[in-house]
This record gives sequence, structure tokens and C-alpha cells, in this order.
Amino acid sequence: MRVHIAWAIGLLLAAAALYLPGLDRPFANSDEAIFAEMGCQMLAHHDPLTLRWQGEPQLLRPPGSVWPLAGAIALAGPSERAIRSVVALEAAVGVALVFLLGAARYGTAVGACGAALLATADRYYVYARYIETDMLLTLLIVAAFLCWQRGWLYGWGACLGACLLTKQVVGALPLVLPALDLLGRRPPPRRRLLGALGLALALALPWHLFEWSQHGARFWDTFLLRNIGLRARDPMHGQHTTPLYYAHMLWAREGPIVLVALLGTFYAAVRRDGLLLVWLFAALVPLSLAASRFDYYALIAYPALALAAARVTTQGVPRLGPWLGAAVVAVSILGHIVPTRREQEPWDAQMRGLSQIAGRVSRPYDLLVVIDQFAYSPRFYSQRYSIKIGLREQDDPGLPLLPGPVEPVARLPALLAAHPRWFAITPKRDLFALHTLGTVYRVAESRDYLLLSSLRGPAP
Repeated sequence: MRVHIAWAIGLLLAAAALYLPGLDRPFANSDEAIFAEMGCQMLAHHDPLTLRWQGEPQLLRPPGSVWPLAGAIALAGPSERAIRSVVALEAAVGVALVFLLGAARYGTAVGACGAALLATADRYYVYARYIETDMLLTLLIVAAFLCWQRGWLYGWGACLGACLLTKQVVGALPLVLPALDLLGRRPPPRRRLLGALGLALALALPWHLFEWSQHGARFWDTFLLRNIGLRARDPMHGQHTTPLYYAHMLWAREGPIVLVALLGTFYAAVRRDGLLLVWLFAALVPLSLAASRFDYYALIAYPALALAAARVTTQGVPRLGPWLGAAVVAVSILGHIVPTRREQEPWDAQMRGLSQIAGRVSRPYDLLVVIDQFAYSPRFYSQRYSIKIGLREQDDPGLPLLPGPVEPVARLPALLAAHPRWFAITPKRDLFALHTLGTVYRVAESRDYLLLSSLRGPAP
């Protein structure tokens, strides 16, 4: 066990060294800026229980994934590096836990190969350096599986409760473990299992009851019916995909490693190893059936894919196992880590620069409108009340699953007339949207955007 702990620490440090450099790039104008701002709002309102956007409660998800971000902001300030470092360290811990799980169940070689494959997988590497809730959820799911493997039922219960505080419904994935053992006629001790489930409820249920007491039926309507129901029924952002989305994505992003993982899945079936099969089935099938599909949703299945690939390469051909495992890891590194990535969209830096200028030259209660773009990174970098102006009909979400107001362009004159002091970030190609506003003043510009204002020479 001491040897395994030493291996795990070494893998954690190696993964952290891989993920931590270069985290100071601008936040993407999407989930990254949303979660970073929610961490700031959590501290500003001294409220760790309710996620907020511009002061308004957001009931779509639990707060567990934002707690570490808020902690980083409290310790090191709201910088990109500090906030992203939380996710990078979560990913590194996940790599170490996959090693411990693989070593405990299949042996040291499988654990080491599986951890290396996970650490160097394309999507795992990318989202180790990008803020999403799914990285913390993946870590907690692996921790739950490890606790179950070791017979630490109360540890499993604690991880289950933490999963449910990170993401609803999908956070219940660790429940497949007692179901799998019951089907295999290996029932865990009933008293300890009930105690572990009670611990999970003791951790997760109070937050749900608190939000219910604060917001009534609107909490359940938003948290479950609107969030889960709409995501299952309708594609978000107009992204229409088929149930084969994850198969296509895995092949496009991970390449030949997916074929090795698929072979490993068959190998697990032949060896009657239900853990990896149930893990993959319970993770990917519901995600494939839902209408909203995104690549980072599949992160919860990546440890199982990595372990399946590691097991078949290191154990399928015993004499060649070490060489095959090393070769597969080398292919993963050469295919995913070595190639140069373009992780930053060209407009992210422009949006950061103009938003920071708006924050410096405006007053705290001035309005910032963002035309034809999300207002998430402008809000974070300017710390001003920000509204998106949509130029197309589909920009008005009706029942929004994302925070922040969205107004149609027809409302723009009335909106700005009600706010004599305003600033606007607009793409240069969309200047026609401002033709009814009368005289406006240019404050700053970048290659693709203008920062405009109703004020001549605005000053704090």
C-alpha cells in the first residue's frame, strides 16, 4: 500500500506539472466566466449555499463545484490562474485516484497505465485547464468507486453526497455499485450500506431542503423540471446532434486509443468484469439519449475507458503487456499532448481588454450592454451590470438555462433611454444595431470590437 501511495503522489505531481502552466489566458465568454463570476458572487454576498448571477439566485445546479473556486478567489484573488488552478489540481487528483483504483482492482501495471492514459487523453487534458463542473464530479465518482473497492462504505457514502452537491442526477452514478454487487450476489453488509446511504443524505439533503424553504416550488421547477427536462428534450445553443455524438466525438478527439478502449471493454466482458461495463453503460447511454450533448459531459466515463484500455494492453498479452502499455501511452502523449493546441478563441483577449477598460472608466451602477455576444466575461472583467442584446430571434431563449438577461435588439433604444449612463461592446460588423441611438462616443476598440458610451470622455 505504501508503494501505491508513493506512485499516486508521483502521478499527481506529474499531472499537476502538465496542467498548471499557461492558465493565465483570458476566460472564455461562456461557462468559464459564469463559474468564475459565481465564485466572486458567493464571496460578495457571503452566501455559500445559493449560486448567484448579478445578485440574482440561480437554481439550476448545486453549489459544490463553485465552493473550491470561491476558496481560490478568497486566497489569491479573482485571477484566471488562481481560479483555473483549482480545476487543474482536481484533474491531477483524479489521475492519482484512477491509479489507486486500477492498482487495487487489477494490479499496479494496470493502474499506472490507466492513470497515464487518463492524464494524456485529449478531452481530459483540455478540461483540466478549463472551468467546468464535470472535472470535480469525475474526481468524486472515481473516489467513490475506490472507496467501494476498498470496502470503505462510509467513504463511498460521503463521496456520493458530494457528487449530489456537485451535479444533480448524474451525481447519483456511484449508486450503480451496490446495484452491481446485488446482481452479482455479493450484497454488502446491510447495516453499513444503510449507514453509508444515510451519510450521503445527511450531506446532500440539507442543501436541497434549504433551497426549497427559500424559493418554494420554483426551486424544484428550475432545478429538476426545467434544467433536466429541457436538457433532455431540447438541444442547447441550437446544437442538433444524434445519439451517436459521443462515439463520433471520442473517435475525433481520442483517435486510435478509443479502439483500444473498445477492445478492453470486450476483454472486460469476457473476464466477467461488470464494473467497467456498468460504469460505461450508466455514464454514456443516458447522456446519449438526452438532446443536449457536449463533449465534457463524457468526462465521467473517461476513467473507465482508460482502465479498460490499460487492462487489455497490460494483461491481454502477458509477455508483451509492459511494452504494449508503454506503446499505447506513448501514442496518447504524441497524439494529444505534443501537438500545439489553440485553446483560446481570438476574441477572448479582446473581450477581456475592452471589459476591463469599461470597468475602469465607468461608475459601479453604469450599464454595460454586449451586442450579439454573451455578457459573461464582460460581467466578470468589468464588474458592471451586463446585458446581452440578441440580434436574431433564436438569441431569446424563452426559458433560459443560462444566467443573465437577454434582450432583443428592438428593445435596445428603450433600454438605453432608461439608463442615461451606459457602455456598449459591439462587434464592428454589427454597428447597424446602434443606428437609432443618436450620438455615441468611442471609448476604445480592438481588432473586431468597439467599446462605445453615451458619455463624452467618460471618467470614474
